[in-house]
Amino acid sequence: MGKILIVDDEANTVYMLGALLRREGYAVETFNEGAAAMEALENGEDIDLLVTDLRMSPIDGMELIQAARVARPDMRIIVVSGVLTEDTRANLNRMGCSIQIAKPFRSDELLDAVKNALK
Repeated sequence: MGKILIVDDEANTVYMLGALLRREGYAVETFNEGAAAMEALENGEDIDLLVTDLRMSPIDGMELIQAARVARPDMRIIVVSGVLTEDTRANLNRMGCSIQIAKPFRSDELLDAVKNALK
């Protein structure tokens, strides 16, 4: 199994998600901004899953998802965000991001989403 990339500009969220998934035995790489995560995606690393927030700066989650689709068209993506409007959800679905989790979320909700995404 490859890695799970976690990207969120909130340090506490990145730490919590990383610790939760590592405790479950997943290989995890974390980033506090989209540019470094985009570089990892483009470097050819073995990445199976991207877990990203939407509101980040200077590269936001939508830009990161678009880059991920170019670099790794088949990679699964989970969006974890506090700004999931109907329009945003529709745009994400069109981009192939059908797993969307609203903040705040429960740990079991995220773990179930990760397990389903990696099936």
